[in-house]
Amino acid sequence: MAIKAQKSLIKIATGAGAAKNITAITKAYPPVITSAAHGFVAGDRVAIAAVGGMTELNGNTYTVEYATTNTFALKGVDASAYGTYTSGGTATPVTFTQVMKVKNLDPGGGSASEIDETTLDSDAKEFSAGLVDYGSESGELVVDFADAGQNALRARFADGVQKDFQITYPGGTVKSFTGWVREYNGDKLAVDGILTATFTVRKTGVTTWS
Repeated sequence: MAIKAQKSLIKIATGAGAAKNITAITKAYPPVITSAAHGFVAGDRVAIAAVGGMTELNGNTYTVEYATTNTFALKGVDASAYGTYTSGGTATPVTFTQVMKVKNLDPGGGSASEIDETTLDSDAKEFSAGLVDYGSESGELVVDFADAGQNALRARFADGVQKDFQITYPGGTVKSFTGWVREYNGDKLAVDGILTATFTVRKTGVTTWS
């Protein structure tokens, strides 16, 4: 069954919720975090800080999956070789603001680099997959200077600060990624038209779907 694009939402991180205390983390893929009554759901983004032992998690933002009342996992993270959790830590939810009046959004496509493993013993060229580049998200919007989401988008273009973004599709699937606003081309004026602008968010790191 085809998925209609109408009612898709694009959101930009604009704040943080209340930090939740961590009491345990498993060395696993993915790591499961214990945090009593955390309130997170699959697709939420959380920033991890002040973890003792498994310090590799600190200072990063992750996508939540497999959420239960008192536990949740970090999607796409392999912590099996990380340090052993000892104590402390917090998980702070990222809060998002919807960018209103978006007319279209083009993911732009990603690609993986290729590593040439050909040697003198090879019978033909040999390659393996390298790091993935998840590309960019480009879109067009109807300009609204009173919209908080659009204002955040313009502000991030001005300062170049990386932020979390989410795209929620009809049916509830959420695409999450981190990026910066590389381009903001506005505001377009036309006779008998409306004020529009185009923008591009350059992704960095891993894109996840929940």
